[in-house]
Amino acid sequence: FRGAFAAQYRALMQQGHSFRSPEKSIKTLQDVERFRGSNTCSKILNFIKDINIQMPDTDVLTEQSSAVRVMLDFFLRLRLSLETPSSTSNCRYGDPKFRVWHGNLYNEVQSLLTVLLPEKVLASRIELTPYLMAR
Repeated sequence: FRGAFAAQYRALMQQGHSFRSPEKSIKTLQDVERFRGSNTCSKILNFIKDINIQMPDTDVLTEQSSAVRVMLDFFLRLRLSLETPSSTSNCRYGDPKFRVWHGNLYNEVQSLLTVLLPEKVLASRIELTPYLMAR
């Protein structure tokens, strides 16, 4: 990271953190409007803008950080495990192979996050796991 974005990242890593399992808090149109005017929304939009400024001519296929390579490897492993032929037995509640795959996904997500996250924010796995599990 470079410039203002790097300074923001360093400041974020120096702060103390408290993590909890996510819960839905935007349930109504008023909640959406309140979020749009919030400091959190502003920070998210500024983060996206900063990344766009920092990476204008980057070819993501050839210029990959180690974190991006780990993520791509993770998604490739998940895709390959889904390409395995499904069970031919007739099941009332879906393919048992999918249930096994989804069970293994939790362990894969934990491993991925352990590799990607700095030690200081490793506890954030409790917040990030449900997003990667698509629950």
